[in-house]
Amino acid sequence: MNWPRIRFLTIVASCFLALCSAAVASDPLPDAKNLAARGLSLVWRDSLEKHVGEVPTAEVLYGPFGEFSNWHRRNSEATADPRIVARAPDGRAAIQYNVARGNVPHDETLSQHWTPGIQHAGVAVDVWIPADFVFAYECSETSWQPHPGVGRWPIGLWVGSNTYTGNMGGGVSLGEQRGVSIRLNRGSGGDRAGQGASFGAYIYYLNRAQPQCEKDGVLCSYNCPQPDNPRERCFGAGMSKKSGYTPRGRWVPVELEVKMNEPGKHNGCVAFWVDGALVDEGCGMDFGADRGWLIRGIYTYQMWHCDGSPRKQAWWLSNIRLYAPQPAPDKGAGKAR
Repeated sequence: MNWPRIRFLTIVASCFLALCSAAVASDPLPDAKNLAARGLSLVWRDSLEKHVGEVPTAEVLYGPFGEFSNWHRRNSEATADPRIVARAPDGRAAIQYNVARGNVPHDETLSQHWTPGIQHAGVAVDVWIPADFVFAYECSETSWQPHPGVGRWPIGLWVGSNTYTGNMGGGVSLGEQRGVSIRLNRGSGGDRAGQGASFGAYIYYLNRAQPQCEKDGVLCSYNCPQPDNPRERCFGAGMSKKSGYTPRGRWVPVELEVKMNEPGKHNGCVAFWVDGALVDEGCGMDFGADRGWLIRGIYTYQMWHCDGSPRKQAWWLSNIRLYAPQPAPDKGAGKAR
């Protein structure tokens, strides 16, 4: 037998299987059967490969349907647009975030208004944070230091309000929201609009997840009801608020799924996946039912470095996906007219 040829083919087959495994690992929901079991379908995926070298546009970031809104803020030290479609370290087309000394923009990567009929939705993305990336809080003498090669962002649930109070609904100040979040929220204009914005379920990987207050025996994560805002609610029940470690130096898939509650019932659910594993979930929530979902996607907060040097950093997002229930078939489709 031709053993060298057999060994060669074995190596090739092993490499192929490894590549397939890596491809599956890059998406928490890789197959239609899994999606169908959860009542979801892939409705949109980014087209970044077609736009390498460009500043991301609405079509690239949001998809070709529905209303969208986007805003980002530059620090005075940022001299160029913080985003560009570039090549990540492994060659994949990705949105590159350029972080200079000072504040990285508060930046909405994905924003999509859904119709009020959408009661179940998900958003997912792959995140690459370099192994040597330095978050601001990691250089603080009063803060913890991360394990080598990982980013530690505890998971918490934050719920917006129908007003923008300057500290994102009264639960936590902007200065404490550092890291990457992925969010779905209900409302016509998001948490900055003030006009008609409703509630939102925000899942964070942050540098802290201590409950901010207690209401009716339930610890509230990142949100405290305000006396002057009766619509503000505590939605800490059901979430573990545990800490987690996100690997750096490779693609890490992140996904958020939210199921709306039935009107008047506390049966809304949230689930959060990181690196293909379900890391937190909770039910028993009341998100309200007055408006459609606004998928706000990936959001960055204060990912600057603070070692005093002028060095620049970058991190990447890719493989942005939106999930929603498969529309019911049109009973009149295919009939002769």
